[in-house]
Amino acid sequence: GTLSWSVVSGSCTVSGSTLTPGDAGSSCVVRATKGSDANYYSKDSADTSVSIGKAAQATLTVTSTSATYGQSLALTATGGSGLGGLVWAKVSGTCTVSGSTLTPGDAGSSCVVKATRVTDTNFLEVSSSNTTISIARAAQAALTVTSTSATFGQTLSLTTSGGSGTGAVTWQIMLGTCTVSGSTLTPGDAGSTCTVKASKAQDTNYWSEDSSNTSITINRANQSTLTVTSTSATYGQNYTLTTSGGSGAGAVTWTVVSGTCTVSGSTLTPGNAASSCVVRATKALDTNYNAVNSSNTSVTVNKAPQSGLAVSNAATFVTGSSLSLTATGGQSSGSLTWAVSSGTCALSGTSLTATRGGISCTVEVTRAGDSNYLASTDSLVITVNKIEIGRAHV
Repeated sequence: GTLSWSVVSGSCTVSGSTLTPGDAGSSCVVRATKGSDANYYSKDSADTSVSIGKAAQATLTVTSTSATYGQSLALTATGGSGLGGLVWAKVSGTCTVSGSTLTPGDAGSSCVVKATRVTDTNFLEVSSSNTTISIARAAQAALTVTSTSATFGQTLSLTTSGGSGTGAVTWQIMLGTCTVSGSTLTPGDAGSTCTVKASKAQDTNYWSEDSSNTSITINRANQSTLTVTSTSATYGQNYTLTTSGGSGAGAVTWTVVSGTCTVSGSTLTPGNAASSCVVRATKALDTNYNAVNSSNTSVTVNKAPQSGLAVSNAATFVTGSSLSLTATGGQSSGSLTWAVSSGTCALSGTSLTATRGGISCTVEVTRAGDSNYLASTDSLVITVNKIEIGRAHV
């Protein structure tokens, strides 16, 4: 007779002689029946339990094999079977694992992980092979040049913000008249072009990073102090104004701030002696320097010496007569005064007399000073002749 199969109880099913089991560990009771034939009656087997075991899972493979320094990595795997949860373990290296999140160590360091899909109702546990995760350098944060304004004649310490890691910053001139040594920039002329770029080198964990090309404005410098050095003039005489200090090639111009003096170009014409005269010098801006003013500076106006005063009368006279003294020249409005500075002549007003001949005396004239002129003096030696007496005739 033919052999047939039936499920007595449980979650399994049978088709012909093929049994499809239910879940692992579930009940499955089957019975075999051999049919009757011409000579024998049919016969059943005893009801028989079929044990259903857990299956091996498919191969489990780690698919997340590349991390970047400073960035967590979501660990992933393919393969395995069933509904068991996926757990992760660090086998070796500087990385750490929490749940399915990996935190890498330094770039280039070792990191080996293993994934395990746990058993469930129908499948045994399976683990991946130990899998190396490569840890790459990270890109740095944006690098920005923060030193963007220089002054002519003054070095500038170049600075940046941003970037990442410990790589050194180096500098390059991309365009312009400026120069760089280390992180020190020496600007060219004010207003000239100066474009720089900073580069922060790679280190263990970060790639190198360049800033954008950055223009540095070069400003005019302030001039050194400008000082008026011409501070004493004389009435009636033009005076050349002078300065010291200042910087650059700008022209010096002059302004009368107050007083009776006047100025044309750098020539000062003073007012009356002792009058007020306050001037100010301005040195103009040029390519590299701002304009600068001196302080308001007083110019003292002194009295002038007189010129041309001279005794103009005769240099001789005869005793017994008188000589009228006269003088010419001098510029002041002061009066003339006379004196005998040596000799025995007598003076009354401007009349000079002598009591005997054969002598000489020195007269001195003084024209007094006034508001603008100093006093002036001149002298003359005058000879006093004897009286000639006529000879007697016999």
